[in-house]
Amino acid sequence: MLKNICETWQLTITEGKVISFLYNNPGKDTAADITELRMLSKGNVSQAVESLIQKGLLKRTADQTDRRKIHLSLLPQTADITAAICSMQANLYSQIFCGLSEEDLKFYEQIKPTDHGKYEKKRSKKGRQKMNLQQKKDNSFLATEPLGKLLLKLSLPTVTAQIINMLYNIVDRIYIGHIPENGALALTGVGVCMPLIMIVSAFAALVGNGGAPRASIFMGKGDKESAERTLGNCFTTQIIVSLLLTIILFTGNRSFLMAFGASENTIPYAVAYMNIYSLGTIFVQLTLGMNAFITAQGFARTGMLSVLVGAASNIILDPVFIFVFHMGVRGAALATIISQALSCAWVLNFLTGKKSYLKIRRCNMKLQKNIILPSLALGLSTFIMQASESIISVCFNSSLLKYGGDLAVGAMTILTSAMQFAMLPLQGLGQGAQPIISYNFGAGQTKRVKDSFKLLLKIDLSYSTFMWLLVMLFPAGFARSLHPTRRF
Repeated sequence: MLKNICETWQLTITEGKVISFLYNNPGKDTAADITELRMLSKGNVSQAVESLIQKGLLKRTADQTDRRKIHLSLLPQTADITAAICSMQANLYSQIFCGLSEEDLKFYEQIKPTDHGKYEKKRSKKGRQKMNLQQKKDNSFLATEPLGKLLLKLSLPTVTAQIINMLYNIVDRIYIGHIPENGALALTGVGVCMPLIMIVSAFAALVGNGGAPRASIFMGKGDKESAERTLGNCFTTQIIVSLLLTIILFTGNRSFLMAFGASENTIPYAVAYMNIYSLGTIFVQLTLGMNAFITAQGFARTGMLSVLVGAASNIILDPVFIFVFHMGVRGAALATIISQALSCAWVLNFLTGKKSYLKIRRCNMKLQKNIILPSLALGLSTFIMQASESIISVCFNSSLLKYGGDLAVGAMTILTSAMQFAMLPLQGLGQGAQPIISYNFGAGQTKRVKDSFKLLLKIDLSYSTFMWLLVMLFPAGFARSLHPTRRF
């Protein structure tokens, strides 16, 4: 019922609780009182108080005897809100006490708690520990810490994760390029697979990059229930999409690869790679899609470790499967999906464990239109960008095969890697800024949202200009670093 009142007056749930508490508890008028007696986190209460002051619904008054103590009082503008709260409470009480005799009501009046201090004394040690644990998991730092420091804190792990991911792809290509006798053809064949792999990543972004910001917005509003429903619905959608993609890629990869620029010389290697890679689509989808929800909660370092687990595994397993077991490109694909499976296990273990603020729960996995459709709509732009990148790659490969042969397609693979390398830090910065912007948007902190965007734009422009200069001045150096087996 309080949720309906908050929606009517465009308040967050926490803001509604603050107004309700101050209205119902004369004399208990400090932020500490609200935090202690309502068992709310200090950060959320502080954020709600600041927002209510900006909206002209609340004012601060310093205590005359103790200047460190700040009293809060409702302004006349809250009259309609408090009237609605009073009506809600009256309706609730009438439902609770319906059917009770006058004797029962008198007895209740005698025993009902009137002293919040007594309540606090009676509160169990277990309850206090639970509250403290909840405060530790709180995400309110997204709304309180300085933006520069916060963006660095969240972006550095995500940028590192992106670079690590890129590096183990480069290592992948180095190993494939050193396959005896046919390394060059094998590398070109795997390069032709990139558009399909990019499509898989695009579908992961459709769900994950759409749902994660929505979850952050709900957390900013203090609506944890809706945030967890978003997580659960996106998890289910990822599984469904993964199964469909697995069937399509496994049964039709040869036709796709021939259309995407494979030749009769390279198609055996491309098919061999995709036949195995397609079986691990569900691991790729869940790792990429669900990892976004870890970062969205502010656990950027944990998100980085998810990628690091996969990268380390891939670097170790690649030479084992390729050279020790003589599996060639099949070994590279098998190493990749095993690594992704380990990353997936890491991600799911965190999202179902105690450390995560949002958890995957079975009750939230049933698809709801009002939850999943807005998430997919928000992720559609990212999906289109990544999918169009795949289409452009296909166009390049087809034209290059026709006019330049397998060597030209291999060269395009190197150029694509260079582009991805340059883009990764930008993507990492965007992922780091996403929870900050989304959380503050949900909390109604418009100024902080604008300031975050301006800061991100300045950093992105500076980095892009710097990278452009490097590529223009040292093109051969980039080519050598991304394909050390060739001479330029």
